[in-house]
Amino acid sequence: MSDKERVIKLLDDVPSYKLGFLIAYMQGLIAAEEPNETTYAAMESAKNGEDLYGPYDSISALMEALNAET
Repeated sequence: MSDKERVIKLLDDVPSYKLGFLIAYMQGLIAAEEPNETTYAAMESAKNGEDLYGPYDSISALMEALNAET
């Protein structure tokens, strides 16, 4: 059975009240765009352990650090 056939088969088991969530998720998958060069560079930096900040113990500590960088 192909992945597409499995998705269609599973659709029969999705409760009707959850279909809106499924539609929104699927629309997001279809609309997803290829990351740009800046995003790829940031992903590569993170993979190499570069330009990482934190960890932060609280949201307020994170926000303080974000505001300090501007």
